[in-house]
Amino acid sequence: MNYDGTAMVDITAKAGMEQPITYWVPSIAPCGANFYTGDLFPKWKNQLFVASLAAEELRRVEIADSKVVAQEIIFKNIGRIRHVIGGPDGALYVLLPNRIARITPAP
Repeated sequence: MNYDGTAMVDITAKAGMEQPITYWVPSIAPCGANFYTGDLFPKWKNQLFVASLAAEELRRVEIADSKVVAQEIIFKNIGRIRHVIGGPDGALYVLLPNRIARITPAP
């Protein structure tokens, strides 16, 4: 799919091709994605975090039984977000345009 949601080709499904469990129209231009496995945010354990270039956001995507059951935008309009990882300390590290942000729970 093109970023504006129009098809690049007529074929969007074919035998042997696995279909996505979610997608965004228009495209958010997902970049890096990681499942959170740390202990600082117990409610976020095993949830997917997606960095976005075009939408300039960090999304939390909750998946259950191979279906997206909830999404939350954590950051929005702070620049193109390229990657997100969970660190060995349990914090989330987000690659922003000019810095790396470390996300931890509020004191």
